[in-house]
Formats: sequence, structure tokens, C-alpha cells
Amino acid sequence: MLTQVSVSQVSVPATCVGFDREGKRMLTGGDDKIVRLWDALPPSAAPIRQWTHGKKIGCVAFSPDGNTVLFADLFGEVYTVSLLAGGGAEPTIALGHLSPISHMAFHPSAPSLLTADREGHVRSSAWPHAFVIDCYYLEHTSPLVLMLPLAAAPLILTCATDGKAVCAWTAHTGELVRKHEADELLSMPPPPQGGVDASSSGAAEPAAVACGCEVEAQGLVALGTRGRGFIHFATASPGGLQPHPELAVALPLGAPAVVAMSYSAASATLCALLAGGEGVALLPAKGPSEGGRGFGPPALMRFNAPEPERLGLKAPLAADGQEAKGAKRAKTDGDEE
Repeated sequence: MLTQVSVSQVSVPATCVGFDREGKRMLTGGDDKIVRLWDALPPSAAPIRQWTHGKKIGCVAFSPDGNTVLFADLFGEVYTVSLLAGGGAEPTIALGHLSPISHMAFHPSAPSLLTADREGHVRSSAWPHAFVIDCYYLEHTSPLVLMLPLAAAPLILTCATDGKAVCAWTAHTGELVRKHEADELLSMPPPPQGGVDASSSGAAEPAAVACGCEVEAQGLVALGTRGRGFIHFATASPGGLQPHPELAVALPLGAPAVVAMSYSAASATLCALLAGGEGVALLPAKGPSEGGRGFGPPALMRFNAPEPERLGLKAPLAADGQEAKGAKRAKTDGDEE
């Protein structure tokens, strides 16, 4: 399992994570201003490459062919570095926004790089000629928690910080197709017969989307929530999203909000980064005997542990996302972004 070894070795809390398309390599970045490249299969106990930057890292990504690393800093600039150029290659600037960039992704069916900034502006740029702007997606006036181009449908999904609605856009024209209310997408599954009602896991909190990713192998969109302690799923079509509350998975009690998600096709695992960068929830895909669609119960793993540490209901993360009493944390400085 790539996340059992690689992410557990990150020396400071990671704030962004991304896999390549095959799920064999992973990038992490954060407030320590270092971008790290990890081997996933077989897993590496230490990063195989890393780049120190002058600003805090806002998001990371691989190019579609996997040969280029991209990262955006909180100054609003995107940098690229070729993995084919050798260990001495230095990152070069590719494009810039007028404010910090929070999201970055490639459209799966076109050579387009999508970037979103703090003002909620979403831009589609030609790749590899990122200085050529294709179109904008203009609806939001606040930062985004979700910017997700889909392979299953010619759509781009966006959601602002309040998490109250998900906008579905036509991928290459910037046309708003549908605006889904969070209550529609995050409807709670019925309680199991003789089981505990979902409200005991935080379902009483208002519905709010916190992040999302596509599970292309299953034709699903995974949506993380804020406050509810659930991960929800939907399918996509050119007309928008169709929720599937029966596939919702509850995080163990005490787990904080999910702030970022990524799917590893190689290990068939959904990786959810928890608030505060304290750890990840690992959700294994269901096997044929379990119905073949959706994900099983998650295991929680903490960052900054000397050894990979699996946490379950007996030792959950604190509700505020802090480590348990006595656990050591890496110090981070309070320098500039």
C-alpha cells in the first residue's frame, strides 16, 4: 500500500497531495515549502526527489504523461520541472494568477491545465503552452474547495468555500450546466436494520462539500464533507450529477473534516487527507463479493509517526484534528507564504 509507507514518512503536515494517473507515484507539498516526489509501487521510505521553494506550496500535480511535476505557490505562480532532465533540473515558472492558486488539474480528455485562485476564478490554459488562455469559468467570488475535471463526462465541477453548492460546467466552453445544492448531493443513507442512525456520526450538521475526486475505475465522484464525518458518492452525466446515498461511507468517530482526496488506481484505494494535515483515511475499493462498487470502511493513519500507525475507533484523532496527548509534532515556522 503506497500510503502506508510514503505518506507516513512526511516530516511535517502535508497540505496537498496528488497521484500520477497510474497511482504509482505521489507528490506532496505544504507549509515547509518543499515539494516531495514519492515512489508508490514499491513504496519508498523516503522521497526519491524533492525541490525546496521560496514560498509555501498550495497544490501539486503531474502532467498527463507523468514526465513533469507542477506545483503552485501561495504567491500565485505555477512552476514546472521535468523528471526527464535529471536530478539537477530546476523548476521554471509556467503561468501566474494575481492571487494564490488553490487548485490545479489537467482535463483528462484534452491538453488543458485548469487553475483556480483565491478569488474563485477558474482558468483553462493550453498545455504545454500555458500562457495561452482557452476560457474562464466565472461564477464564484470566494475561494474554492473543489475544482474537478471529469473523465466520465465532459464536465468540470467547482464548489466555493461555503460548500453549499456544486457547479457543473461544460468542459471546454465555460457554460454553466447545473448548480447542485449540497443537500441534494449529500443526502444521508438510511440506517442499517438494527444499526445506529447516521446522525450519530455527525449527520445533524448542515450539508457542506469540502473536497472531491473522481474514481474513474468505478465511474464515481467522491465528495468529502465538512462536519458530517462522511464521504459521499455520485455518478456524472452531461446533465450533471446523480447522488448515490447508499454508497456513503462514515469515517470513524472523532475524525476531523476531509480537506483533500485522491484515488490511487494502482492500489484501488481512496486517500482522504484530514483537516490539519494530521493523517489520512484509506478506503479500500470493495471486491466482487461485496458488490464491486463503492468502498469499504476506512482505516485512519497519522502523519509524523515514527512507524506507520493504523488508528481505528479505539484511538481516533481528536475532534479538533490535534494529535493525542503525548504525541510529538514537527515544528513549523511562521514565515511568509
